[in-house]
Amino acid sequence: MGVIGFNFEKVNVEKTAKLISNMSIKTDLKVTSLEDEKVKVGQETKDTLKINFEFSVDYSPNIGKMVLGGHLLYLDEPKKLKELQKKWEKKENFPLDFIMPVLNEVVRKCNITSLFLSEEVGLPPHIKLPKLTPSSSMAPAPQKSKAK
Repeated sequence: MGVIGFNFEKVNVEKTAKLISNMSIKTDLKVTSLEDEKVKVGQETKDTLKINFEFSVDYSPNIGKMVLGGHLLYLDEPKKLKELQKKWEKKENFPLDFIMPVLNEVVRKCNITSLFLSEEVGLPPHIKLPKLTPSSSMAPAPQKSKAK
């Protein structure tokens, strides 16, 4: 099935020093725990998997840090949810058809929020943003002079 909910529970950003030219920026994403959660969907109560995560951006050396924590809810058949829970407990790898959509959703939401927060406290973006560059097709067309 898939992701049916997403919430931040922790948002912490701090700039602790002036920016320097040779600083490094590192990001990290961890799934911190999995829990069973019952959620009302329409008139029914469904079993879901609550996937807790922590996303961090570290500006080194000691320039700033950002930590976003939260969870998302994953809905699927109860049998599949139990299998995923067992894999977590045994520290086994998750199937790609489960983990990739989950991680992509977390990365998407966290990157957007992190970009906003870094701007607010004066830290540079942690991901490379696209830049426009001029091309010959962008040059204005020559205009004909009007004869008098």
